[in-house]
Amino acid sequence: MDPSAAQGEKSKVSETMKAKIERNRQRALMLRQARLANWPYPSTGEGSSKVKAPSKTIDTGGGFFLEEEEEEETNRHQTGKIVYPPGPVLEFDYLICEECGKEFMDSYLMNHFDLATCDNCRYSNFVFVLSSQS
Repeated sequence: MDPSAAQGEKSKVSETMKAKIERNRQRALMLRQARLANWPYPSTGEGSSKVKAPSKTIDTGGGFFLEEEEEEETNRHQTGKIVYPPGPVLEFDYLICEECGKEFMDSYLMNHFDLATCDNCRYSNFVFVLSSQS
Protein backbone atom coordinates (compact mmCIF):
# COMPACT_ATOMS: atom_id res chain seq x y z
CA MET A 1 0.00 0.00 0.00
CA ASP A 2 1.32 3.29 -1.02
CA PRO A 3 0.89 6.07 1.57
CA SER A 4 0.03 8.55 -1.14
CA ALA A 5 -2.65 6.19 -2.50
CA ALA A 6 -4.08 5.75 0.98
CA GLN A 7 -4.08 9.50 1.43
CA GLY A 8 -5.88 10.02 -1.89
CA GLU A 9 -8.48 7.38 -0.99
CA LYS A 10 -9.14 9.11 2.33
CA SER A 11 -9.58 12.44 0.59
CA LYS A 12 -12.09 10.87 -1.84
CA VAL A 13 -13.99 9.43 1.07
CA SER A 14 -13.75 12.65 2.95
CA GLU A 15 -15.19 14.57 0.00
CA THR A 16 -18.19 12.24 -0.18
CA MET A 17 -18.50 12.30 3.58
CA LYS A 18 -18.30 16.09 3.54
CA ALA A 19 -21.14 16.24 1.03
CA LYS A 20 -23.22 13.80 3.10
CA ILE A 21 -22.49 15.77 6.28
CA GLU A 22 -23.53 19.00 4.58
CA ARG A 23 -26.81 17.44 3.34
CA ASN A 24 -27.57 16.12 6.82
CA ARG A 25 -26.77 19.50 8.35
CA GLN A 26 -29.08 21.32 5.92
CA ARG A 27 -31.83 18.77 6.56
CA ALA A 28 -31.44 19.15 10.33
CA LEU A 29 -31.63 22.94 10.03
CA MET A 30 -34.84 22.72 7.98
CA LEU A 31 -36.42 20.33 10.49
CA ARG A 32 -35.41 22.60 13.35
CA GLN A 33 -36.89 25.68 11.67
CA ALA A 34 -40.13 23.83 10.96
CA ARG A 35 -40.37 22.70 14.58
CA LEU A 36 -39.66 26.18 15.94
CA ALA A 37 -42.19 27.75 13.58
CA ASN A 38 -44.97 25.67 15.16
CA TRP A 39 -43.64 25.80 18.70
CA PRO A 40 -45.37 28.88 20.23
CA TYR A 41 -48.75 27.94 18.75
CA PRO A 42 -49.39 24.20 18.82
CA SER A 43 -51.70 22.90 16.15
CA THR A 44 -55.32 22.28 17.08
CA GLY A 45 -56.05 19.81 14.29
CA GLU A 46 -57.67 16.42 14.56
CA GLY A 47 -54.48 14.68 15.62
CA SER A 48 -53.75 16.95 18.55
CA SER A 49 -55.64 16.87 21.82
CA LYS A 50 -55.79 19.17 24.81
CA VAL A 51 -54.32 17.70 27.94
CA LYS A 52 -56.17 18.68 31.09
CA ALA A 53 -54.29 19.14 34.30
CA PRO A 54 -55.46 16.97 37.16
CA SER A 55 -58.20 18.65 39.15
CA LYS A 56 -57.26 20.11 42.49
CA THR A 57 -58.93 18.68 45.54
CA ILE A 58 -59.90 20.92 48.42
CA ASP A 59 -60.20 19.49 51.93
CA THR A 60 -63.38 20.94 53.41
CA GLY A 61 -62.70 19.59 56.87
CA GLY A 62 -66.13 17.95 56.89
CA GLY A 63 -64.97 14.50 55.87
CA PHE A 64 -64.99 14.89 52.10
CA PHE A 65 -63.00 16.55 49.35
CA LEU A 66 -64.27 19.00 46.76
CA GLU A 67 -62.84 18.86 43.29
CA GLU A 68 -62.29 22.37 41.94
CA GLU A 69 -63.14 21.39 38.35
CA GLU A 70 -66.57 20.02 39.31
CA GLU A 71 -67.32 23.18 41.26
CA GLU A 72 -66.56 25.35 38.22
CA GLU A 73 -68.89 23.27 36.03
CA THR A 74 -71.78 23.63 38.48
CA ASN A 75 -71.19 27.39 38.68
CA ARG A 76 -71.42 27.63 34.88
CA HIS A 77 -74.81 25.92 34.92
CA GLN A 78 -76.15 28.01 37.80
CA THR A 79 -75.30 31.36 36.23
CA GLY A 80 -77.43 30.63 33.18
CA LYS A 81 -80.64 32.02 34.70
CA ILE A 82 -80.64 35.74 35.43
CA VAL A 83 -83.68 37.36 37.02
CA TYR A 84 -84.06 41.08 36.53
CA PRO A 85 -86.20 43.19 38.91
CA PRO A 86 -89.24 44.81 37.35
CA GLY A 87 -88.90 48.30 35.94
CA PRO A 88 -90.00 51.44 37.78
CA VAL A 89 -93.70 52.04 38.24
CA LEU A 90 -95.03 54.80 36.00
CA GLU A 91 -97.09 57.67 37.37
CA PHE A 92 -100.45 56.19 36.41
CA ASP A 93 -99.44 52.77 37.78
CA TYR A 94 -99.20 53.78 41.43
CA LEU A 95 -100.47 51.15 43.81
CA ILE A 96 -102.92 51.86 46.61
CA CYS A 97 -102.26 50.45 50.06
CA GLU A 98 -105.08 48.24 51.37
CA GLU A 99 -104.36 49.29 54.97
CA CYS A 100 -104.01 53.09 54.82
CA GLY A 101 -105.33 53.88 51.31
CA LYS A 102 -102.25 55.90 50.28
CA GLU A 103 -100.55 55.58 46.93
CA PHE A 104 -97.11 53.98 46.84
CA MET A 105 -94.67 52.98 44.12
CA ASP A 106 -92.78 50.07 45.57
CA SER A 107 -93.01 47.83 48.61
CA TYR A 108 -91.44 44.64 49.88
CA LEU A 109 -94.77 42.86 50.33
CA MET A 110 -95.86 43.77 46.79
CA ASN A 111 -92.60 42.57 45.22
CA HIS A 112 -92.36 39.29 47.12
CA PHE A 113 -95.90 38.32 48.13
CA ASP A 114 -98.07 40.28 45.66
CA LEU A 115 -99.84 42.00 48.57
CA ALA A 116 -100.77 45.67 48.05
CA THR A 117 -99.44 47.04 51.35
CA CYS A 118 -96.94 49.88 51.71
CA ASP A 119 -93.78 49.51 53.76
CA ASN A 120 -95.05 51.98 56.39
CA CYS A 121 -98.04 49.76 57.17
CA ARG A 122 -95.89 46.66 57.05
CA TYR A 123 -93.66 47.96 59.83
CA SER A 124 -96.37 49.65 61.90
CA ASN A 125 -99.01 46.88 61.99
CA PHE A 126 -98.53 43.56 63.73
CA VAL A 127 -100.55 41.80 61.04
CA PHE A 128 -97.44 41.26 58.90
CA VAL A 129 -95.05 40.31 61.70
CA LEU A 130 -94.87 36.69 60.56
CA SER A 131 -93.70 37.77 57.11
CA SER A 132 -90.00 37.36 56.56
CA GLN A 133 -88.06 40.59 57.14
CA SER A 134 -84.94 39.48 55.28
